[in-house]
Amino acid sequence: MAELHKPEESVKYRWLALDIFIKSYGENHPDVAKTFNNLGNTYNDLGLHDKALFCFQKVQVICVKALGKTHTDTVVSYKNLGRTYNLMMDYEKALDQLFEGLALCKVMGAIDKSLIITSFHNTIGASYQGLGNFDKTLEHKNKALSIMIDSFGERDSRVLDCQDNLAQVYDAFGAPKQAIEVYNTILETHLTSKEQNAYKISLIYNRLGTALQNAKRNKEALESFQQSLLHMKNGFENQPEVVGCYNNIASCYYKLGDYSNALKYYEQALDIGKKILGSVHGTLTFIYDGIGETCKSLGNLSEALKYNELAVLHGFFTHGKDSSELINFYHNLTITLKRLGKNKEEVKAHIHQAFTNWKEQGVLQKLVSEYHKL
Repeated sequence: MAELHKPEESVKYRWLALDIFIKSYGENHPDVAKTFNNLGNTYNDLGLHDKALFCFQKVQVICVKALGKTHTDTVVSYKNLGRTYNLMMDYEKALDQLFEGLALCKVMGAIDKSLIITSFHNTIGASYQGLGNFDKTLEHKNKALSIMIDSFGERDSRVLDCQDNLAQVYDAFGAPKQAIEVYNTILETHLTSKEQNAYKISLIYNRLGTALQNAKRNKEALESFQQSLLHMKNGFENQPEVVGCYNNIASCYYKLGDYSNALKYYEQALDIGKKILGSVHGTLTFIYDGIGETCKSLGNLSEALKYNELAVLHGFFTHGKDSSELINFYHNLTITLKRLGKNKEEVKAHIHQAFTNWKEQGVLQKLVSEYHKL
């Protein structure tokens, strides 16, 4: 069985290790850079991208000083910074890092550069995707796929990963039909392989389910999400993606109008999510909102209010005060309050009072503390 992820403990011990390395070797040692790199990856997994950015910037500075600009670790630091800027939706800064890193690949000392170059093209594609440039996104995703096929053959797992990236692009740009075709091709290859990877099969079923949802084929999407969860239960029960499986199944039931099953899976997602992801995470914020909307559909407005408020509260930390997600959480809370008979001014007053109560009860300070512990 996979080991249970405890993000807060992981961060804590990595900082302890970092302190030991700095005292032992000084601030500009490669082992210090590696520890900062691990911290950056952990923070990105937690959705704390500003903290990840700080760590990867440290990595780059140390690697340039200790290893030189054309060392593999230095070049990869450009990709990690680019990916983090992507996650922060600062795509222009991402492209600056990524194209500089891609240029360094040409003079890098690594014997086999194909995997690193592929990762750059994939991440550049993600930047262009964020900028809404479909043609440039496809150009770089297809470059990555072509390099992988030439290097490893069509059935190699790394080729399947590139096809997965391509399918996600189709789905993101409103072409779920093409995405579904690619996902089914990937699944056929995985399922006919002598050594099946249950974890990757689960991920593909999950993404296929999302594409089917986007194509308004919700019953098929539900079956795909259920297959995803079934494969996750084959030794990967404590992986973060399990939370997404439960959340997506709940979302499907909600769209199909089966609110009782939707609530059941949302509650399971929340319970498992708190154990695996910690107490502050963007996925949990969406689950709070999903529970609120499901309770609203079931006519339980008092519970809907509770969870809509939690979505707004957590959304400030996980998505930011100016995010479109937080605006949507606010909208859902407003609808609940109006259904409870509140007029426009009373809605504003209620939301203001809620924040006052959270502050007085120490709830805000607790979340701030948990956020900064990470």
